[in-house]
Amino acid sequence: MAVNEDEQRIRFGTCKRNPERLIGSADALKKSADRFLAVHPKFKGWSSEYVAIAPDIGESVRAALQERDVLPQSLVDLTAGL
Repeated sequence: MAVNEDEQRIRFGTCKRNPERLIGSADALKKSADRFLAVHPKFKGWSSEYVAIAPDIGESVRAALQERDVLPQSLVDLTAGL
């Protein structure tokens, strides 16, 4: 989880070594985020983002995650520009 207080944005993430498992974890990620938000009213009205992270994510998995409104990020994506 990451919080951007200035923009009132909260990001929830899931990380798997096997990118194929990210698709199945997308629903669980959103349910966990809903439970978190239900007990932390401070974040009511903030925008929520969902991210799925794996070492490398192929195009078919990326597409499936994006259909579920989950941003796919490989470790290559996250470390680009470092």
